[in-house]
Amino acid sequence: MSRQTVKASTIVGTHVENWDGEHLGVISEVMINKMHGEVAYLVLSYPGEYGPEWLNKRFAVPFESIAMKPVGYEVEYILNVDEDFLRKAPGFPIEQWPDFADEKFNSVLTDYYKDVSVDLRV
Repeated sequence: MSRQTVKASTIVGTHVENWDGEHLGVISEVMINKMHGEVAYLVLSYPGEYGPEWLNKRFAVPFESIAMKPVGYEVEYILNVDEDFLRKAPGFPIEQWPDFADEKFNSVLTDYYKDVSVDLRV
């Protein structure tokens, strides 16, 4: 497989950082739009060091808001936000997954992440 195609199972469990190297979370799921055959969201779980109240919260991040930085044969996933931005992001409890096909849900996420830059720093 090339870097352009990757198994979803290799993405799950990958750490996500911002450009400053802050650990923002771990990819817990890859949500695929089955009508279009493309990744719609990466679902992040918040790291435990932020406190127990965050352990059951998940964040659906639009795939186009995630930068992928090639490092050798691997890829680093970069979300160009700070921790405060993510803490305020629309999220959901692990026991109550949203309807990812819901237009209102999609609109809220698209609006929240609309200004997140995916420009790669060299």
